[in-house]
Amino acid sequence: RGARPASGRSQSADTLTPARVRFGIPGQTARGHRPGQRDRVPMSHDLFSGFSQLLTPEAIGLLFVGMAIGMFMGMLPGMGVSLALSLMLPFLYHMSVIPAITLMLATQAASYYAASITAILLNTPGAPESYPTTLDGFPMAQRGEAGRALAISAAATWAGGWIASSTAHARSEE
Repeated sequence: RGARPASGRSQSADTLTPARVRFGIPGQTARGHRPGQRDRVPMSHDLFSGFSQLLTPEAIGLLFVGMAIGMFMGMLPGMGVSLALSLMLPFLYHMSVIPAITLMLATQAASYYAASITAILLNTPGAPESYPTTLDGFPMAQRGEAGRALAISAAATWAGGWIASSTAHARSEE
């Protein structure tokens, strides 16, 4: 088998792998990195890689399916985002990561917007998060500006999603 060290103990397999061989500096591996440190890749590379995976026919189809599910579940008062995503879980176990996340994010975004539709048109919020929408959206609908109120709600949902995702990404880079 292998030679035993002078101390009489055998070396474990993980101490012989090249990534664990130390080169003089404590905590540094054979590649010269500290454990947990990864090579720096420009963020634009990650962005274009993500967009290329999102623009596949499967991902675009799942975006539309997720939006339809989210719009339906979000418009029903009492049926919120958490229920829609919980009911979707059994179908996600048989998907790979990118399609599953695409479907869940599309459902979540559409549910948040659809909850404001009933808040604006019927003064009945579809989810607790859309209650403040009733304060401005329903009076606008009564004045005949329902389309404008729905457009403002869609733009606010889109902007909030972008701000949240960019903040989360910036925090993950720290």
